[in-house]
Amino acid sequence: MDTPKELQYFFERGIKVTILDTTLVSTGDNKLDYTINNILINFLSYIADKERDKIQCRVIEGLKNTKDNGIKLGRPTRSLPKEFNKHYSK
Repeated sequence: MDTPKELQYFFERGIKVTILDTTLVSTGDNKLDYTINNILINFLSYIADKERDKIQCRVIEGLKNTKDNGIKLGRPTRSLPKEFNKHYSK
């Protein structure tokens, strides 16, 4: 969870951070706002990290299943023309 550390870096330097598509709390009390928003950001960061971990696991499982089923991924190999080495060495 690097997001809270990065946000702390900005807050310590007096840089105002605006997070789009997220409603943060504004009570008028700066200390209370900071505390509530910090908890909210930590919570949302935790959820995002867990979701990323789940996606990674699903991708790894899918690739393993693909390999187990004998399906090859990627571009097919091609043989080079006979004249390739002659022209390539120039």
